[in-house]
Amino acid sequence: MNRLFQTIFAVGCLFVLASCNSDDVTNDIDQHKVEVLSAKTSFEAAGGTNNVTVVGNVVKAYAAAAWATVKAEGAKVSITAAPNHDIDSRHTTVIIKTSDQDSAIVAIDQMGAVFALDAPKSVVFNDDVNSVSYPAQGSFPFKTATSADWITATCADGKFTITTKANTTGHLRTGWAYVNMLTRKDSVAVKQVDVKKDLVGNYYLAMVITNSLTHKQERRYFGATLTYDADKLVLKMPALNLSIPVNYSKDDISLTLPAGNKVGTFTTTDDDGNPITFTLVMGVADKNVTATWKSPVAISGLFDYNPTLQTEVPDYKGTMLSFGKNARFIIYAFTSEKFDKEKPVGALLNGSDPILYKRP
Repeated sequence: MNRLFQTIFAVGCLFVLASCNSDDVTNDIDQHKVEVLSAKTSFEAAGGTNNVTVVGNVVKAYAAAAWATVKAEGAKVSITAAPNHDIDSRHTTVIIKTSDQDSAIVAIDQMGAVFALDAPKSVVFNDDVNSVSYPAQGSFPFKTATSADWITATCADGKFTITTKANTTGHLRTGWAYVNMLTRKDSVAVKQVDVKKDLVGNYYLAMVITNSLTHKQERRYFGATLTYDADKLVLKMPALNLSIPVNYSKDDISLTLPAGNKVGTFTTTDDDGNPITFTLVMGVADKNVTATWKSPVAISGLFDYNPTLQTEVPDYKGTMLSFGKNARFIIYAFTSEKFDKEKPVGALLNGSDPILYKRP
């Protein structure tokens, strides 16, 4: 008798499990004498309406959470999810009754809002008309804006596109492209520059130097020229007959001044009037690090355009580059042909807070 009861019970359980088409169900369903034929129970963050179909006429249906509204018509129950603006997913249940005793409990869920932009923090273009696109994914429509009329930003078909007009200003320029979805925001700095047209030219190299007579610090300005020779940038100081190799990065419009390079010679006379020539080597220091003449130590800075910057340079044109307040620019003389710690003579130039200011 017990074995017969177990067999009947097992067959009954199999019938209940087989009565709902599992291919249409995406969440758990508790069926209390109400057979669910089909159910689509997962919602996108934007919301929408899905249906549940049962056997029998539905007399009552409701959701346990306010973000889901339910409408019953015959054997069909329509579930409408409101937009989910939160990044977290959410879950609730819908209770469907065909009588006071017969019901089914359907679990539903809704995805959280997705906002994803696969773009760098900044992008550098040349002075031509340019356009670049980056993958963008959002559960809700994007809004775009820019900080300048020479930049256009759009978002469509899963892409965030930045377009620039041709730069005819004669200097580098920087703006911003913005994108937001609901309360989430992101931005990309947009820079446009041509090395030969916008950066090469005459500069003042300003730095703070200690006056040997007054022992007070004062800012001095030295004439300098940034030239483009054999596909390499060189910072020249004509008054001192110096040619200083520098490294330029187009990725961030930066200039790096490495230590250890021979930058010129200096000739004087000894007590007998005979000429003596010394080798001048570039030395640097940064962040209170002891001065060095050895590579790969270097100082670096980013080019910027700021025409409102208050300076003592009367013909300052807006393009500038700061190597940092802690940086030191050192030209040191040696009796050897190159750097030799055993043959130093002294500093020809030693200044802090070096800054390049572009001039006519």
